[in-house]
Amino acid sequence: KASIGQVVWLSVPEAAAWVRAEVVASSSANLTEDATSVISLRRHDNGATTRVSAEAFESLHNAGDASLPPAEDLTQLEDSTDATFLDALRRRYDMDDIYTAIGPVIISVNPYKPVGGCTSEAIAKLCQEGEVGAPHVVRAAAVAFNGMTTTESGDGGRAQSILISGESGAGKTEACKLCLLALAELSGSSGGATEAALESALLLEAFGNAKTVYNDNSSRFGKWCAVYFDYKKRISSCQSQVYLLEKTRIVGPSEGERNYHIF
Repeated sequence: KASIGQVVWLSVPEAAAWVRAEVVASSSANLTEDATSVISLRRHDNGATTRVSAEAFESLHNAGDASLPPAEDLTQLEDSTDATFLDALRRRYDMDDIYTAIGPVIISVNPYKPVGGCTSEAIAKLCQEGEVGAPHVVRAAAVAFNGMTTTESGDGGRAQSILISGESGAGKTEACKLCLLALAELSGSSGGATEAALESALLLEAFGNAKTVYNDNSSRFGKWCAVYFDYKKRISSCQSQVYLLEKTRIVGPSEGERNYHIF
């Protein structure tokens, strides 16, 4: 049952998908025996008023308090609806907190601009915090590095994998770079092998990245990158294997797009 002042998630056709809306009125239209209650909702984003039936209102979910800071880990949310998840991601994004956790998984929302959490200084600080740090690519790298080097019994760990996936323009290439940078920082690695691993991305991007309608630096290939460590737990070498290169782009880029950067 609706109550005045109750705040719910209202589905809207705009890009926001869901907005907070507050119940401002509830009335009964006594015109026919089949008349149903009509509930008036005022949207928080633009103040517009929307009317919904009581039956439709029952399917709406209560919205949390917008004055509370958004959760760093979405598993901490009491309400596990799409609206609540998107709201937390959107509010963190507005604060330039582009990383959010779902348990061990890190969600990254591409800001398309430099942010403080991705500088070399920030990476070094996050590496010191390790697995207990704020949601970040570095935390995923720290979990993998610790799993590789130690176990609960104190013995040596085993090989680890970090999967980076997302649509074009999501920031996969940059996330991979940050992972390599974090692994170098966590292991205290330096020297030719480490520098070559960090700088190899530029060469791969030259031959495998191109401008598309969605992304000015879109990777048009898949990549499997292996990082090998020596007995001192420092980077000794790296190996990159490229697959599914978009070969047709070489002879005929689509309209509004370009060939690979090297050309």
